[in-house]
Amino acid sequence: MPIVVEIKPFKAVSYNYKRKSCNPHKVVCPPYDVINSSQARAFRRSSSFNIIHLTKPRDESGKTSYYQARRHFHDWLKKGILIKDREPALYFYEQEYSINKRKFKRAGFIACLNLKSSPSIYGHEHTHIGPKEDRFKLLEKVRANLEPIFMLFPDKEDYFEKLFKSYAFRNKPLVSFQDSQGVAHRLWKINSSGIINKVASKMRKNVLFIADGHHRYEVSLNFRDFELKKQLRRPNNKLGSNYIMAYFCPSESKGLSIMPIHRLIKKVRKFPKEKIRKFFQFSEINKKKLFSLLQARHVNKREFGLYKDRKFYILTLRSRKFLSRIDKHYRFLDVSMLNNLILKQSLAIDAKRSNRIEFSADIDELIMQADREPGSLVFFLKPVKISDIIYLAKAGRKMPPKTTYFYPKVPSGLVIYKFNEDIENNNLPKRTENREQRTEDGSV
Repeated sequence: MPIVVEIKPFKAVSYNYKRKSCNPHKVVCPPYDVINSSQARAFRRSSSFNIIHLTKPRDESGKTSYYQARRHFHDWLKKGILIKDREPALYFYEQEYSINKRKFKRAGFIACLNLKSSPSIYGHEHTHIGPKEDRFKLLEKVRANLEPIFMLFPDKEDYFEKLFKSYAFRNKPLVSFQDSQGVAHRLWKINSSGIINKVASKMRKNVLFIADGHHRYEVSLNFRDFELKKQLRRPNNKLGSNYIMAYFCPSESKGLSIMPIHRLIKKVRKFPKEKIRKFFQFSEINKKKLFSLLQARHVNKREFGLYKDRKFYILTLRSRKFLSRIDKHYRFLDVSMLNNLILKQSLAIDAKRSNRIEFSADIDELIMQADREPGSLVFFLKPVKISDIIYLAKAGRKMPPKTTYFYPKVPSGLVIYKFNEDIENNNLPKRTENREQRTEDGSV
């Protein structure tokens, strides 16, 4: 029997957005793995109900406490801060944002994905033990997905975008807000059996590519197996841990943006200019022109930027013959060119193991850090293309670490999938349009 992609509507837990204490601007935040310590402190201060208290839980001494996350989660449910839907639904989700004064819209949907679909799912990132252990412990205590993983799927006909936009045109969103980065978020709840069945049917023969959430996806597979072993039972679709909440976005979407992740190299005592000149033409350039060139994505030019001693440079590959030194599957990636020809052969730095490399998609942050730390270099890369990610994923290969940054991120806490539901028995209402049903505590 062929493996198919199986998605399900689910009875989501969400903030009671009608309460003043549940202003979405104050209670949702970016995914745990893109928040630094100072940002985490700011989110904790913004509200005692911010989802950060669950995704990066701390006790009174400031240490990680998974028990604290569980305590908060159940307490918020009891107090009606978090409420659970009475009916299964999926969610149409739209983000509107700007990059360099250009406006974009990215649309997709949130649903639960059966982990049996894993043979139809491709990843492009390496995972690490530390983050997986952390997320496993949190999942074990909270027994819920606090944010969706981010999946891409092919939709050349724009079937899903047309379907959801038609629905959104006729219905008001469940929640609409703008975050601190200026990104507008709009979420529609859909419990129309007609639409849900169309979506589920269309997705069955699709393939999926993980954009964000590789660690959480692997943790969910491990947790499902752990649950089955613990209960001494065979795979059973009635276990909530057989599913993971995911955000699905068409890979052809014009609103799908991938930002480059740049590199800061610390403690470079002597800049090997002559070694680098062997591989690259080296020209000083102003900042505005440099980033204009990098954003243009010249097909025939292999180049990246450099910031050194408060000056900007463009480095252009002298000859493609030098690419023969790189694994043939990765020669088309600028980051592989940087890792091999600059870091390894010119600076004697191992990109996979060195602790002298820092990564960020924030250009100005890296420039300021380089100015504060003498002997620092910043290398600026072009963004990778979605087709490159899909090519490597299908070939069973992984992108070099810290290569892709999908923007904007899907926030934590917008909707939550709580495991203690029998998801297979989610009977859909027999209707074609959305109709809200509320419990006594105001939940939908």
